Amino acid sequence: MNHNGAPALAIRGEPVFPFLVMTTGNGLQGMVRLGFEGSHLYTVDLPLGWVGVERYDHAGFDEGFREVLDADPSALAIPRLHLTAPADWMDAHPDDVVGYADPASWDDKGGWGGPRHPSWASAAWRRDAGEALRRLLRHARSAGLAGHIFGWHLGSGVYGEWHYWNPIYYPDTAKVFVEAFARWLARRYPDAPPPPRLPRIEERKKGRTGLFHDPAQDRWMMDHAEFLHLQGAEALMEFAAVVKQETGRRSVVVAFNGYMPDLGIPHEGDHSAFSVVLRSPDLDIFCSPHTYRRRKPGEDALFRGFMGSVRNHGKLWLDEEDDRTCLADAGWQKAYTHVKTIEESAEILWRGFAQALTLNVGLWMMDMGALGSRDTATHFYGHPALVSALEQMRRVGARSMQRERTRVSRLAVVCSFRTRFYLADPAGEADPIVSLYDKALGQLCTCGAPFDLYQITELFDAATPDYDAYIFLDTFFMTAGELAGAMALKARGKHMLFFYAPALLDEQGISVERVRALVDMEVRLAAGGAAAGPALEVVGGEACAPDGTLYRRGRMFFCPAPALSSERFRFFCREAGIHIYADSDDVLMAGGGYIALHAASAGS
Repeated sequence: MNHNGAPALAIRGEPVFPFLVMTTGNGLQGMVRLGFEGSHLYTVDLPLGWVGVERYDHAGFDEGFREVLDADPSALAIPRLHLTAPADWMDAHPDDVVGYADPASWDDKGGWGGPRHPSWASAAWRRDAGEALRRLLRHARSAGLAGHIFGWHLGSGVYGEWHYWNPIYYPDTAKVFVEAFARWLARRYPDAPPPPRLPRIEERKKGRTGLFHDPAQDRWMMDHAEFLHLQGAEALMEFAAVVKQETGRRSVVVAFNGYMPDLGIPHEGDHSAFSVVLRSPDLDIFCSPHTYRRRKPGEDALFRGFMGSVRNHGKLWLDEEDDRTCLADAGWQKAYTHVKTIEESAEILWRGFAQALTLNVGLWMMDMGALGSRDTATHFYGHPALVSALEQMRRVGARSMQRERTRVSRLAVVCSFRTRFYLADPAGEADPIVSLYDKALGQLCTCGAPFDLYQITELFDAATPDYDAYIFLDTFFMTAGELAGAMALKARGKHMLFFYAPALLDEQGISVERVRALVDMEVRLAAGGAAAGPALEVVGGEACAPDGTLYRRGRMFFCPAPALSSERFRFFCREAGIHIYADSDDVLMAGGGYIALHAASAGS
């Protein structure tokens, strides 16, 4: 539902602030003993109950769910399911098991989800996993649990997050994938369908022109990427339809999807068909953990979703607030723990909540300590001060639902999943995509101006607000329609900042002329197209930074490097007439009637 200007979660017809906790019954009991009341909303990781070929056992689901009810009899939950296949199913369907271009995948048993799983192109897996899901939904109803369930979180791929299995090893070479790819190509090119060609690793790692693949000569590679990403999208939508059918559309459907591509891995780890699932009538809520790159106290920990795109389609976003507190166990969790004290722990939790509050979205507090151990000493929120902070957040969130839940941003940031199809795979931290999503966005978060994130596929929707200025971050690939939309913004006198190689690529090839027409500057390809460093050199434009990091012509700004300082971002915003709330390089958040500042320094 839409409530006071933004999509909202409705429980029994009433809008509520989406403040959930992900824990276990044991973990929840520990929090209750410390004074936790909560909003009675939870997300709970539970087994699907598909234990073998045509064999089902829901005892584990019942036990885990009832343990939560024992701790909170008023609990309303979203079970989180992993639509994985049992081993004997894969034994019976060897042609439907994911294959990899890099055989080293079979030696990596866990870091990226492990290698042995059904191919997302497998119709048999979609059918049988859908049947397992249908049986669980019916079981929950017959077991009297449906009244405590208001949604279902559907997962597959790495950690259930719809990244293709073991993406760094180049899936999918399964027989069923290749056959499905051939059928898809025959539909796309009915007069002369090409053979289903899978890229070799060396072809993926090097472009014909430095960083860039050639859109015309390498069209087969773009077809492969598009087909691969559609497999996860189509499977997810099929499972979502099962939930809607079985629950009479009364349950919301949740899925991880639409993450920023900020991990520096091959595009198999992206959600490049997000624009497809976003338009599904059967999916209601999308979610992700926030960026793993900048989580220390004083850093932004930016939510990784494209909330502008999501809002356009009336959907809700939830952040997985999985920041480790100082209570995290000394094992593997410590690698992701950036705080040392209870006070610092509370502050990073407040940072996540403040983002949700000002973005008019929601979040769940994820106690991975409780998920991994029954020892309450290692549970993330096992301290009175942390429980007190969570309770205060809950109350603030509830009050926020009475306010106008509108954004105050006058700045839109525009990104493109599809660009990655046309680039050589990341070779390290100097990769321009990695740099843009880490260094550039990190600096933008501290420039003092709130902004809204969009995929370019939704930028020109009728629902998109009118902004004073636009930053095109990684739109190296732009369709003719997208370029026309950007040119229309330019004709309307909008201030626009472009990075690295805007509109250099379309379906026909590489064109510097398109860049020149867009940015109103004379540019040329850098030597070799630049596999690292700037792709374009400016030979006619006004340098508005002495170090050559930013050029302008009227209201058009161009940064040839994949990074820009907060000071330069502030300059651009001020030139566009955008209000700077703070120029102290602290993390500024504003929206929904609230302003929040996460301090990067002690101040005075």
